[in-house]
Amino acid sequence: MLKELHQKRIMYSLSIDIQKNIHEECDIQKIFTKAIEMLDNAQNTTSSLNKDRTIDEIVDEIRIDMDKAANGEQVPFFETGYQEFDSSIGGFVENGLTVVAGRPSMGKSSFTSGPIVKTLENNKSVILYSMEVADKNALLRLISFKSQEPLSNMKKGMVKNYKDMSKAMEFFIGYNNRFTIVDRSGMTRRELEIDIVKKIKKDQDLKLIVVDHLLQVQLDPSKHAPTELGEITKMLKRISQNYKITIILLSQLNRGVESRDNKRPMMADLQGSGSIEQDADMIVFLYRSEYYKEKEWDQEKNGPYQKKDVEQAEVIIGKNRDGPTGSVELGFRPVTASFLTNYIPVTMTEYIDDDAEFNNTNFSENNDQKGSVKENNDIIEAVIENIGQMSMPII
Repeated sequence: MLKELHQKRIMYSLSIDIQKNIHEECDIQKIFTKAIEMLDNAQNTTSSLNKDRTIDEIVDEIRIDMDKAANGEQVPFFETGYQEFDSSIGGFVENGLTVVAGRPSMGKSSFTSGPIVKTLENNKSVILYSMEVADKNALLRLISFKSQEPLSNMKKGMVKNYKDMSKAMEFFIGYNNRFTIVDRSGMTRRELEIDIVKKIKKDQDLKLIVVDHLLQVQLDPSKHAPTELGEITKMLKRISQNYKITIILLSQLNRGVESRDNKRPMMADLQGSGSIEQDADMIVFLYRSEYYKEKEWDQEKNGPYQKKDVEQAEVIIGKNRDGPTGSVELGFRPVTASFLTNYIPVTMTEYIDDDAEFNNTNFSENNDQKGSVKENNDIIEAVIENIGQMSMPII
């Protein structure tokens, strides 16, 4: 009875505060946001705390995991969908905060396609906060990843493999109730937190949240920017721990990378590195040497740049709270903007001009695309033999 009276008193006080805000504030969106924030705080205040687990309960869970491993069963971990990464690193930190960082156009958003698709295949829910790209473009990238149909073909309506693309579209339609794309730009830290918590409480099967990206969260101009960035990472870390959710946060690197001869990223390249380094359970850097080779190419001296169908990409693990660090090699296919598992170096290239658009290469006798294709039959046969072992085809 006392508890109920206490809750009623909090709600009564809250109703007065909301009326006060209505009279003092003209912006209806701010009134709405403050009301949600106060309701959320009231709910947290009045809700009973979760019972802490005893040590023997935790030990029992550890024993169960060890028994599963001893019997050849898979111990639960967060799968990324990239075989090399999962087998050598053990996937992302489950129920933790993973930061994926890189320079612009390095493939940060594309890298999250693997974990998103894998989580849906495991029949768990995913939320993508796409603050930089509209929901339609974000889904196009995922369909391209799943079908390996070039993005440029899909945008122009010149699809070459309609069957695979149609299957990919049906895949995401099948998870309509488990996959949400939020393309609200300019969300404040508090608005993002309220929206995340609201969606977590609504969906008990929510397993993965992707925030794309850190610098798109609107900062309070009256506060110190690094301090505000730290508040964002702390908030996401807190949510991941309290609600047992895996969160991926994308982050830009500062321009210091470009001034070095060795452009592989380091911890110091993170914008707001102190707070990110402290709060993240895992920090992953993306590096593609081909990206810099293309930028530095002297066309007048060396002729048109030769783009590869599949490039080498390094996934550098700068921090891993529960496992090893190092790097993992994956493939990267520019035309689908996707990272590929079971990477096999392919030397086939298409010669293009600066103003030409690079499209998917068809390895057929009647190739009518712009430019000429150098084919190596031995490599083609080797690739074809290995396609059956791949989870995602590279041609």
